[in-house]
Amino acid sequence: MDIQYSDIIEGQELHMENVLSFRGKLSATALNEEMQKINKFISDNELKKTAPTVTITYSTEENNQGQIMDIEMLLAIDKPFIPPENCKLKPIFHLTNAVKIRHIGNPMNLQQTLNRLLEYVDNNGLTTITGAYNVTVKEVQDHADLNNMIVDIYVGILPNVI
Repeated sequence: MDIQYSDIIEGQELHMENVLSFRGKLSATALNEEMQKINKFISDNELKKTAPTVTITYSTEENNQGQIMDIEMLLAIDKPFIPPENCKLKPIFHLTNAVKIRHIGNPMNLQQTLNRLLEYVDNNGLTTITGAYNVTVKEVQDHADLNNMIVDIYVGILPNVI
């Protein structure tokens, strides 16, 4: 299945409260382990996620162990909490004046959708002020479902066009 994407929409917002934030430089395997720890923390403390998981990758690098990502995960929780080790509580996360595109398809092709969004930004004389926030709308349950993943990508834009 080819990737699909929605029209690009300007003036979007992403708002979350009681956000559990984890940021680290990790391999994909270590990231999965951290996510399992966070899910256990949520379950053990009778908390509930109130929105899809949001990620932002600040950079990637290669080393002798493979690809390492500087990544942040943001999870909106239903009530205030004391964050676990290596995590922070952000009482409010509010991204304003963003452009958004929806990616439908294999996550391996997410970069193509982001490139389309960034091309739009460039062609319209806009200036980015954030990285790309990936909001997982429909997660992959198994490998057979890989081509049906849905991710909304938000990029903050400078409110002034000069």
